[in-house]
Amino acid sequence: MATSPAEIDAYRPSPAEIVDGVVYPSSDGEPLAENDLQYSAITDTVSTLRAWFIDRSDVYVAGDMFVYYYRGDNSRRVAPDVFAAFGASGKHPRYSWLIWNEGGVVPRFVMEVAAESSWKRDATEKRDIYEEMEVEEYWRFDPEGGKFFSPPLVGDRLENGLYTPIHVYTDEQGILRGHSVALGLDICVMLDSQLRLYDPLSGQWLLSPAEAVASQREIATAQRETVAVLRETTASLREKDTALQETTASLQEKDVALQETTASLQETAATLRDRDAALQETVATLQDRDAEIERLRERNAEIERLLRAARGEG
Repeated sequence: MATSPAEIDAYRPSPAEIVDGVVYPSSDGEPLAENDLQYSAITDTVSTLRAWFIDRSDVYVAGDMFVYYYRGDNSRRVAPDVFAAFGASGKHPRYSWLIWNEGGVVPRFVMEVAAESSWKRDATEKRDIYEEMEVEEYWRFDPEGGKFFSPPLVGDRLENGLYTPIHVYTDEQGILRGHSVALGLDICVMLDSQLRLYDPLSGQWLLSPAEAVASQREIATAQRETVAVLRETTASLREKDTALQETTASLQEKDVALQETTASLQETAATLRDRDAALQETVATLQDRDAEIERLRERNAEIERLLRAARGEG
């Protein structure tokens, strides 16, 4: 569920929050990362998780943000490189995460990305802090492929108030892999030391920001090509429709001509029938005349016979 504009205004953060007279700064002035490898791992993971949980208004994902875990003491803070809090009151922007202001919600997932100046503290002091905060899962990733610790992916899960190691293994493809129950995802280190996230339920890799942009470009290109094909198809259909209309008109004209020809033939047939009837009447009349002539011949022959008999010629 999207956060409404009114909710955003209500929660709009300021660079520093003051609670009970205590100032809680949002920054210590330190840079986000010491190098490109650390920077990419942090920002890509945050972006990927935000995209993955985009439909979950109760999941808040952030990186390099102060998390204050003890009210009244602004020194009791930690800035995870990546964290995900479940049960959040929304995705409205924040400058810091004050646990007591968030309904007591503690991040369930935290990841620190190793750098020269911080990796030892990540493995000791910060681990203790996250354990004390009761962060469900704490992961550490070495973006330089084992320069700081080996294997370059380490995970801890809270059990009975203490951290216990999460099983991390190398699969048959040489990918270093561990499962995050908190996220429902596999945390993976690829052969090129890139950190990737994998959904075991769908069997799909989550898209990195670069892959998401490339995918969007491919979709946009495919849509443009589809639109072009549709336009060509529409133009072709219009041409065919025009040709069909012309053919239909031509057939209608031929049908009218055929009807006229049929009517003419019917009239001619009627005339021929009339003539045939007249001819039959004429033939009948001629036959009657022939019969009459034949009777006259027979009578004439009888008269001539009687005359010869009367003269004694018979």
